[in-house]
Amino acid sequence: MSKFSPRTALALAAAAVLVVIVTVAGVVTVAVHRHKAADPELTVYAYGQAQRVPPFRYCDPHKEGARILLDCRQSGYTAKFDVPAGYPLQVSLPSELVDAPWHLALEYTTDNGPDVRMEQSKADYPAGTAAFSIKSSPQPDMHLVHAELNLLAPVVDETGQEGLMVFQAWSIDA
Repeated sequence: MSKFSPRTALALAAAAVLVVIVTVAGVVTVAVHRHKAADPELTVYAYGQAQRVPPFRYCDPHKEGARILLDCRQSGYTAKFDVPAGYPLQVSLPSELVDAPWHLALEYTTDNGPDVRMEQSKADYPAGTAAFSIKSSPQPDMHLVHAELNLLAPVVDETGQEGLMVFQAWSIDA
């Protein structure tokens, strides 16, 4: 019966370690390749409280031939966030949205009258704006009840009509 020399034992141990390293590297490579990045979240802040807001609707655009298709997920999640009257709702954008063409729809209730809808967009702010404030009471009798940040995409429907479609949205009830 032959015995392993120390040199043979060392070579076998090195080969075993190499097999383990290659296997782990392969598993990590496959996992990273299959990993989808998390959908971007807004951070909102008011009166000493902060909350992360996931998308209400999120579509990934991808090109197929000459057409752009959307792969959409809709959580339907509207964040509930208390914004006391007189305090602003501060919104911080993730880096993916800073240069995107976003649109903000705001809804206010009034003490004696119909609800008021206001709109803002990226064009209302300096280039590179990563955070902004929304007045909770732009007038004494108005109170913020809802804010929705949308990304819009140009679309053409079956009849050839051009328009804009919300393909990403974050929703907040105040």
